[in-house]
Formats: sequence, C-alpha cells, structure tokens
Amino acid sequence: MAVPHEIIEFFKGEMGKTMLVKGEPGTGKTIFALTLLKELYGSNNGIYLSTRVDSAKLYADFPWISKVIPPRHIIDATQSEFEPIARENTEMDYFINTLKYSDRPSFLGNIYRMCDEYEVAVVVIDSWDAVLTQTGELENKEDLESLITDISSKANIDFILVTEYTFQDKLDYLVDSVITMEAKDIDGRAVRILNVNKLRGVRREHPSYLFSLEGGVFNSLEPFKFVYPVEHKRFEPIKD
Repeated sequence: MAVPHEIIEFFKGEMGKTMLVKGEPGTGKTIFALTLLKELYGSNNGIYLSTRVDSAKLYADFPWISKVIPPRHIIDATQSEFEPIARENTEMDYFINTLKYSDRPSFLGNIYRMCDEYEVAVVVIDSWDAVLTQTGELENKEDLESLITDISSKANIDFILVTEYTFQDKLDYLVDSVITMEAKDIDGRAVRILNVNKLRGVRREHPSYLFSLEGGVFNSLEPFKFVYPVEHKRFEPIKD
C-alpha cells in the first residue's frame, strides 16, 4: 500500500483538516506529502508550495509528479533573488508561479488568493520552518499558526505543513493530525519508520509503519500479522 489506510480515512469526509509532517532532513517528508496529493486529491486539485527547491528541480527529482500536479500548481516560494533562466525545448514551463512574501499579511494574502483562484482542496507547505523565518514570525509563530488553521477550517481547505523538527511544539496541539518520520541505521541497513502520532477523529490501527522510498516513490508496508490456527492438534511423527 502507498499510504496507510487510516491516514486516507482521516482526510475523507469534511474538508478543512490540518496535518503536521515532522522529521529530520532525508527522512522522506517531501515524497510522503507528494504521495498524499496523488492518492487523495488527484490532478488539478492541490497546490504544492516549495520553499526549499524550485519547481524545475522538483520535477527532475520526482518525474512521476508531472502526471499528478500540473506545473501551474507547483509554487516556487524559495524567495530566490535570481530570475530563472529561460530554456528552449522544455516540455513544461516550470516557472509560471512564484510566491513572494516578506511578512505575515503578504504570505497569508497570497495563500488565500491562490486557494480562491485555483479552487483547490489542499495546500502543501514545504517547509513551514522556512515560512516562519522569511516572515519574521519565529518569535510570534503561534499567531501565524493559529491563522493558518483558522483559514483551513473557514475555507474548507486541507493544509499539510512539513517541518524539519521532531520535538513536540504548540503546533502539535493546534493541528488535527501529526505524522513523524524517521530513518534508523540497524546493522548497516536503513530502516524508515512513519509514526502516526495523532489522527483526530480516526482510530489508529497501528502506531507506526515501515516504509520504502525505492525509485523516489513512497510505499508503506503492511504490518506483519500472525494468524493463529483455527484447529489445534498434536503433531504426528512422519516415518522416514
């Protein structure tokens, strides 16, 4: 399975939910968020706002998303001071949409405008830490975080916020769902774990899932289930 079924169940029903995806760099947060867009919302129904890499590199790193998210729905929010170089013979125009902001009003205003213009069901912000830094809201981040959750519920738009920290913060209490991703080294092998910390209104079937990022695609693994035999009987020896 791609995404654990209880996470899919969480996003079904009424819109206006918020999810926080936490984890250190390289744990698979971006691929997980992009996979959620693919599994839940289909094409033309979500916005991916990237503050770390521009859209050209995003398509180069994950070619499969070109069939899920059209170029105009990939928002370059890297705040780069340089204009992208125009290239000939390019199948897609990666640089149609950029988001410039310097403070809380400009960021929230542009987000609300884009949601209204595109009529989307979900917005992924990757990463939320960069937004707080760029807007200068690190000291008053609780105010901005409260406003984002308020926009989500009032406008009936799902928000997925990706962060680089793993500790518990006030935002964990504000959002409806918290997912923590980690990568461990066990006997020289990389073991990736998705922890379902919080799913408001949905029963957690399992607190954690192993997953793979093979081929740049997120795939969670079904937990092992031991089925006891229905009938019990003694072992019978078999002759040689």
